[in-house]
Amino acid sequence: MPASTRRSFLTSVLGTGAAVVLVPDAAAGLPAVPAESTAATGPIENAPAHQVTTWLNGAAISAKVTGDETVLNWLRNDRGLTGTKEGCGHGACGACTVLVEGKSACACLLPITALHQKKIDTIESFGAPGKLHPVQRAFTAHDALQCGYCTPGFVTEAIAFYAQWRADRGTDTPSRDEISSAFAGHLCRCGAYEQIYA
Repeated sequence: MPASTRRSFLTSVLGTGAAVVLVPDAAAGLPAVPAESTAATGPIENAPAHQVTTWLNGAAISAKVTGDETVLNWLRNDRGLTGTKEGCGHGACGACTVLVEGKSACACLLPITALHQKKIDTIESFGAPGKLHPVQRAFTAHDALQCGYCTPGFVTEAIAFYAQWRADRGTDTPSRDEISSAFAGHLCRCGAYEQIYA
């Protein structure tokens, strides 16, 4: 068996947790939401339950949730999607970044009820082992992570940034300052910023 290298390790880490795959939308829009499939337990006992229907990583789901539960807790504890990380809990570090309707958002600040009838994409929906998203490949090529804890948030933000950049300008060559501005809400305790910007 060949010896493991840092690059092969990073490639496998960036592709892990990608068991949830995007499903193409139906011709007339998003797929129909099925009947209730899960029941989440919120942090407050006997809190009123709400029915939430959403499209998570391309899959239509419906769930009973408590109104005080955050998207971050729901993703990690109820849906088993642990790629979205818990960092500061105050929307200041970017570790919990997800896409809501294609725009980046801090999952630790969003109540799960805010996702009703909306699309949410987590890091698990981008790429898979052996078939990484171009942004994941770029992070690997530039060794843009050390411990890797903040990486899912940076990758998710970069995917949203480049999609919006191309839509607005038709080019994929933003300036260093524009990239830095896009990542303003993200912290890397390992200090890998130069590689991330590259």
